[in-house]
Amino acid sequence: MLIKEKEIAIKAVVEAMVLAQQMQEKIHAPDILEKEDGSPVTVVDIAIQAILNQHLVKAFPEDEIMGEESGSLLKEAKNSVFKERLFHFFPHQEQKEIIALLDRGRCKGGPDNRFWVIDPIDGTYGFIRNEQYAIALALIVEGEVVLGVLGCPRLGEGDLYVAVKGEGCEKRTLLSKSAHPVHVSCEKTLDKIIYCEPHITSRSHSHAQTLEIAKKIGIHPVPMRLDSQCRYALVANGEADIYFRVPTKRVYVEKIWDHAPGSLI
Repeated sequence: MLIKEKEIAIKAVVEAMVLAQQMQEKIHAPDILEKEDGSPVTVVDIAIQAILNQHLVKAFPEDEIMGEESGSLLKEAKNSVFKERLFHFFPHQEQKEIIALLDRGRCKGGPDNRFWVIDPIDGTYGFIRNEQYAIALALIVEGEVVLGVLGCPRLGEGDLYVAVKGEGCEKRTLLSKSAHPVHVSCEKTLDKIIYCEPHITSRSHSHAQTLEIAKKIGIHPVPMRLDSQCRYALVANGEADIYFRVPTKRVYVEKIWDHAPGSLI
């Protein structure tokens, strides 16, 4: 049933959603760094990673955590301004405590253990552009995703999607704690079928190929394009019928946190 796990996961993601909403339009250049792979990370990414880790460590101290972000950037002298801006979010905690929390997210995964997977801000480009992004959290047990939570602050009224394996998917919002089940579209008329795909700026997805596929199949040729696992949420809620992702020839390695919660949802 995962009753406690579900409760803690929802509480943690809701707290993270509120912070992200408050901060999205306040992000400036000093709040953004470029990681080794060329992708951006913001102080809010790191802050949310610490917040989620904190909830999980407190509730499930024996569980491991696999997080996209870590404390490594904070240990580099050149990032001192970024580091100080981050610690403004934690005025009552010591810096070493926050770094220790972030370092808890170094689990390598595996088929035989139980661990949480976190993408604190999935779709950081969207977050920076004041567009779509998601806060993604999943629990994996013996190689299977058994719990997925997606906080989508810019969908609907701040939509939160939750799925437990075998129990369906439900949606609630930041404005209402009541939850109701959602289901995928039943649309069967081809020219009414809508697909979603990554944002037009994505370099790891071929928009040309998906358009070609859409035309050949005869489905609606105008896609919904947005960042993050919000695409999974749209399909789960029946707002889109298909999620296309066609990798380009450019080398790109998908990570567990890119899909774990969304795939179950």
